[in-house]
Order: sequence, then structure tokens, then C-alpha cells
Amino acid sequence: MVEKRVGDMDRDREAVPLTALLPGEWAKVVALGAGGGRQRHLRTMGLREGKIVKIVATQPASGPLVLEVEGTQIAIGRGMARQILIQKL
Repeated sequence: MVEKRVGDMDRDREAVPLTALLPGEWAKVVALGAGGGRQRHLRTMGLREGKIVKIVATQPASGPLVLEVEGTQIAIGRGMARQILIQKL
């Protein structure tokens, strides 16, 4: 059986996919849950663990999310966004 500390349980409870944010909300990136190639791609766009992101817009009909990372806007698909875990600020 795996034991967790109380702090770890709180951190796990707060981590949600990036798709859970609404336009105007801020969050801190906790983990990039995709494969190695996709993680590398996300990091080249400026998405890394510890970065603060803001949802600028969500496109209708399962379209991409527009994010702001360090003053730069990027668009990513919802499938990719579901694999990025964040903590809401």
C-alpha cells in the first residue's frame, strides 16, 4: 500500500486539467502528462512546470484554447490541454 502525506493529498486534489479553466482565470502548471515528444513540444512553446498561464479565450465546438504564457499567446487543442495539469490561482 502506498502512503501519502497530507500535503501530497491536498496537492493531488487541487490538480485539474487545463480545460477546467475559464477565460480570464489564472493557473500554475503542475505537470505535463503527455509523452516525451509532446512534452518537448509544449516546453518549446513556453509551457513548463511552474509557469503561470491565463486562459485568454476558448473557441466553440471543441476548438482550441488560447493561453497567455509570459506575455505570449499560444493556441493548443483541447486534447493536449487535457493532459496538462494545473492548480488554479
